[in-house]
Amino acid sequence: MGSSLARVVSIAGHPVVLMPAAAVIASPEKIGLAAIAVSLACASAVLGYSFYKANRADWVHIDASVPTERAQLNSRVGVGLVLAAGALWLSGLHSGIPLVVGLSGLIIGAGHALRRVAKLSLHVAFAVFAAFLVWPNLVSAVALTLAAVVVAWSRIALRRHVPADIILGALAGASAGLAFHASMARLAA
Repeated sequence: MGSSLARVVSIAGHPVVLMPAAAVIASPEKIGLAAIAVSLACASAVLGYSFYKANRADWVHIDASVPTERAQLNSRVGVGLVLAAGALWLSGLHSGIPLVVGLSGLIIGAGHALRRVAKLSLHVAFAVFAAFLVWPNLVSAVALTLAAVVVAWSRIALRRHVPADIILGALAGASAGLAFHASMARLAA
């Protein structure tokens, strides 16, 4: 039962689920559809690439849990998101949208850069980042923070990570969240 519940939590707390959800909650009405569309497009691209690699039998599992698979996914997705952020910035969308996409790429890039030291939990990083993105909606921020704790438990229960990986993921997500709010405050000034 424990591993089944952990698997359900891990899937429900996957970045491709949480980031579009955060976009729905956090986006002001005037930019909401664009933020949701970009979030879903990024999530679809990551899932599409993962399905492609798993279906071709290049990867053992869509999760990209083997170190070489994870390195390949993280390097490509991290760079892809940063490049997409640049294109979105040039497109004239609300500055918050490319900022979130770029910071997402930097989170993944941090995971890739630290791969020889630790396996940074991207699930936890994005759950924490999502909690920061919905701020100042207190109810949603608390709910997503609690979700991040449960997601952290699931990643350990599934033996995908050790506590140090969870802590690094939480720090990466919190750093991105703080950078987002600081940047938005500067842009608004």
